[in-house]
Amino acid sequence: MTISRVTILDYVGFGKRSLNGRNSLAAAPKNPKEMRAQCKDLAFIPERITDLEMVESTLDKLVIKLPPKEMIEESERIIPGLASYPLPTY
Repeated sequence: MTISRVTILDYVGFGKRSLNGRNSLAAAPKNPKEMRAQCKDLAFIPERITDLEMVESTLDKLVIKLPPKEMIEESERIIPGLASYPLPTY
């Protein structure tokens, strides 16, 4: 079984939506269900996601998000057999 991934459908739209959420905390999603509703045409967020945390870095703090070990291991098995790897067009 493959682990379902978050898939960005519109990188520019998703980025703008994320910034709008940050600038207006009332508009920011409180949970994955709200995130799915707000981003339905911008991103696919799998049902396996049951929690949401939005992290804002500061000028003096670097935030690096690491994927779960299981996703890294799965990607290492899958990627060598792929004809291409999906990357943003920008």
